[in-house]
Amino acid sequence: MEEKDVIFKVNPQMSYYLPVIAFLVVAGVFFLLSSFWTKGSGFWAFIACFVAAGYQFIEVMFTTYTLTSNSFIIQKGFIGMMRQSIPLNKVQDVTINYNVIQRIFSCGDLIVDTAGAYKNIIVKNIPEPEKYSDKIMEQVHKK
Repeated sequence: MEEKDVIFKVNPQMSYYLPVIAFLVVAGVFFLLSSFWTKGSGFWAFIACFVAAGYQFIEVMFTTYTLTSNSFIIQKGFIGMMRQSIPLNKVQDVTINYNVIQRIFSCGDLIVDTAGAYKNIIVKNIPEPEKYSDKIMEQVHKK
């Protein structure tokens, strides 16, 4: 895939995940502090909260959705990597879905309906989903 073939490349919107990450960090600090007073297992709860927050952060940072002139590509992973490429001639429709929190953070999900052996693809929490939906369908109609 040459760089000139790339129509767009987008990552999930980090601001959507910030409340979850912040909650995990605050909970982790609470568990750590409580372990000093109770001599309990707060330290391990602290570690678990920070591992969960770190995992969420890394998952978002290493997820990329790319549209080229011929295909839609999903790439996920930091250590182990998953890459799925869907030819645009298999894309039938794109639906935009919002929940309340996504509306607050100006992001949404795209549901890419595909034909044949390909399953429907959910592109989670991207900014300006209408813009990306239009670009995908524009490329599909060019084919």
